[in-house]
This record gives sequence, structure tokens and C-alpha cells, in this order.
Amino acid sequence: MYLKILAILIIIVSCLIGWRYFGRSGAPEELQRAPHNQYVGAENPDVIITEIMDYRCPYCRAMPDTMVAFVAMHPEVRVIYRVYPIFKQPSIFEAKMAMAAGKQGKFEEMHNVLIRREAPVTPDEKNDIVRQLGLNVKQFDDDM
Repeated sequence: MYLKILAILIIIVSCLIGWRYFGRSGAPEELQRAPHNQYVGAENPDVIITEIMDYRCPYCRAMPDTMVAFVAMHPEVRVIYRVYPIFKQPSIFEAKMAMAAGKQGKFEEMHNVLIRREAPVTPDEKNDIVRQLGLNVKQFDDDM
């Protein structure tokens, strides 16, 4: 029982430290607001889960298969992805990519590409990814 309480306290303290750091990380204002198009799952959910993540975080990149399986088992659930880009520029760049793809209705596809990448996306690779997903490159660049 004490181990469970300790684990919960560690999670809470970690979230609070991350939240304070995020406020000072220099992340653009639009990343500090929760976008409404960054989700997977039900359109009219009974339950909403918010996953706090960063595309450059190795622990976050370990989660996608678990979340996909969970949503498949529970079709009444929506998972909203709240990106906290704590790894500076690469994280901010990829968070903006996800938001821009979401504006064209392709958040989930972009999320799947970004969360499974080991290396950060470079500006040169960005256009290749955008084209592969069938997005409008000019609109994507404007939205970023």
C-alpha cells in the first residue's frame, strides 16, 4: 500500500515539475493551449483520457501500442494528446507539425509517424512526411 502511495506521489510531483518547466520552456503560446483536434477514439465519447506527452520523450514513445489497444478495446473512449515539448526545439517543431496536420484532419496519421520516430524530424524531412500523408504543403507550412 505504501508503495502505491509513493508511486502516486512521484507521478504528481513529476507532473508539477514538468508543468513549471513547460511554462518557462519558451514554448509558443499556441502549444500551451489544448488543441481540440489532437485526439484519437470516439467522436462523442463517454470517457475522455488526456495523455500528456512529448514526441521526443523515450517513455512517451513506448506508449502508442498500449493506447491503440486500449482505444480498440474501449470504443467509447477518446484519448486527447496534450503535448508538452520539454526537449526544446525538436519537440516544439514536432508538436507544431502535429497541430498543423490536425487542422487538415490528419492528426492521428501525423501522430503515428512522429511518436514512432527515434530521431527528430529535420526541416528537410518535414515536406516528405507531409506529402506522404497527402497534406497540402502550403497550408501545412502556413499552419505551422
